[in-house]
Amino acid sequence: MRSCVVIFLCMLANLPAIAQEEEKKDTVRNLENIIVSYNKWENNINEVPNKIVGVDMKEARLRNPQTAADLLASTGAVYVQKSQLGGGSPMIRGFATNRVLLVADGVRMNNAIFRSGNIQNVISIDPLSLEEAEVIFGPGSLIYGSDAIGGVMDFHTLKTRYSKKGMIARGSAVARYSSANQERTLHADLNLGWKKLSILSSATYSRFEDQRMGVHGPDSYLRPEYVQRINNRDSIVRNSDPRVQRFSGYDQWNFLQKISYRLND
Repeated sequence: MRSCVVIFLCMLANLPAIAQEEEKKDTVRNLENIIVSYNKWENNINEVPNKIVGVDMKEARLRNPQTAADLLASTGAVYVQKSQLGGGSPMIRGFATNRVLLVADGVRMNNAIFRSGNIQNVISIDPLSLEEAEVIFGPGSLIYGSDAIGGVMDFHTLKTRYSKKGMIARGSAVARYSSANQERTLHADLNLGWKKLSILSSATYSRFEDQRMGVHGPDSYLRPEYVQRINNRDSIVRNSDPRVQRFSGYDQWNFLQKISYRLND
């Protein structure tokens, strides 16, 4: 009889805890769905919670960047790791590669499955065919996905323009030479616009010779020899000019074509 009383008292003592567990279960069961929605429409900068730095293209063209990586570095808001000619890996607040997102006209240029080391695909964007560019700091995962937790670099190419009457033709041309790396760049773009139809074409060719270091650098940076494939074998060849980084030069073509038809106003 005594053991039964003890068991009954223990059950009475556990009733509040059992009631709380049942109440928690009911609370979880009755919790309604939470919907988080977002859109990709353009908003005013004061309506966006993230910090955004816009690139002034007029000032950028005055600085004359060779690549899109140099364009980002000129803003002072993005650190660009550039350890070789033709390189440029942007970093935002310590995030890089597969933690920051590059977007050109809404098309993603990288994603979360990219390697964590530096990638140089930003130089495939032609800075001479850009109309707008902006850097979005902070996580943009709601819009762009998990690979945008560090920030987003959004590029917009030249826009097609229409005419109110007749036909309009507008364009530009650029020729540039740089003695630092013997760069030679030619660019031309042309926009033909009618009332409902607009055609935009842009082409850029750039050629960079081998990188040459300065005369006041340390000797450890010199390249007295290099490897070349001779008779299907890797052979060491003496460099005629140790200050020249052999095989670092490259050529690049950029084409842009847009055809836009407007059904109504």
